[in-house]
Amino acid sequence: MARSDNPLPVLHVLGGGLVSGGNETAALNIISRHLELGFNPVLVALSPERDSIAGEFERLGIPIVVFHYQRRRPWRLVQQLAGLTRRTGTKAVMCYSFSVLHAWVHLGAALGGAKRRITRVAAWPPDPTMMGKQRWVNRLGRPFCTLEVAVSQHVGEMLTQTGGYPAHRIVVIPNGCDVAAIRARADVQRGARPAGGPLNVLMVARMDDAKDQDTLIRATALVRRQLPDVHLVLAGDGPRRPVLEALAREQQAADLVTFLGTRRDIPELLGQADVFVLATHTEGFGIALIEAMAAGVPVIASDIPACREILEGGKLGRLAPDGDAAGMAQAIQNLLDNQAEGRRLAILASCAVQKKYSLDSMAQAYAQALEGSLGPA
Repeated sequence: MARSDNPLPVLHVLGGGLVSGGNETAALNIISRHLELGFNPVLVALSPERDSIAGEFERLGIPIVVFHYQRRRPWRLVQQLAGLTRRTGTKAVMCYSFSVLHAWVHLGAALGGAKRRITRVAAWPPDPTMMGKQRWVNRLGRPFCTLEVAVSQHVGEMLTQTGGYPAHRIVVIPNGCDVAAIRARADVQRGARPAGGPLNVLMVARMDDAKDQDTLIRATALVRRQLPDVHLVLAGDGPRRPVLEALAREQQAADLVTFLGTRRDIPELLGQADVFVLATHTEGFGIALIEAMAAGVPVIASDIPACREILEGGKLGRLAPDGDAAGMAQAIQNLLDNQAEGRRLAILASCAVQKKYSLDSMAQAYAQALEGSLGPA
């Protein structure tokens, strides 16, 4: 393991700007732990966009470099990354974008002398129409990348079975979260919550085509027919927010949904929730799901492979058919009606997260991958 007297320079390359998202949160968590292990990280963003997470990166005190990637001028990015890799003496590079970008990133890293070139694969295209494009990306990027890190067993299986990647090139490192900190912050908020308030259903996710807030809005409207105090809270933002706001208005209940936008106080929001739901059409892992489990909130998720994996087939939370508003409404109402069952599931889930998805175990595994002791030499 790296130590502070012999720091290992590492480039962490984001596919976009310093904006809140799953990849960016993972990068923040990994870098913060690797600083404690004695690594010497440099963060590279490929867009000038930024939001509240930018300040959290800046508070780490690490160098942050912004390159403006242009699709029609990829060679410019290759040159910039090769130069940065040489100047910093970098021997390991991790790219957080499994797209055509990772080919250019790792080509630049290879030209700059980096020996370990890793791509973090957070999802696999579920749409068959995307597979031809993804295979082209795979062929382009494979010669320059030395290791693919899948965030779940499901993603790892898709890389081999559908993507054609050799199994020896892939390791699985599940996402992790700071279980103790999340639970402590959620408990403070939970203890301060006044009695007799609404029954809060919470979802935290980007509002794009991959997620399914639509079904959750419809499901909550169905639940309200039996439980008038139920209220849906949606944290996150994205291109589909106007569509979702319009759908909420159509449910003829003005106070059914609260749209919070992008938030960085997720543990506090979890402390105010009675049930957490991850409604999604596709998912590579679902870090919001394990954060809710860590916070001690009963969880429900769409019954898709990655969520099924985390919830151990329904042992740690409820699974609802993808896109089925009635089925999701039934799952929500069952947990709200049966609080003892919700507490039982929450306890099991919290213990499982502590054992399998801690931030320290994730950071240690990435450290081994970057140093070369995990994955092919």
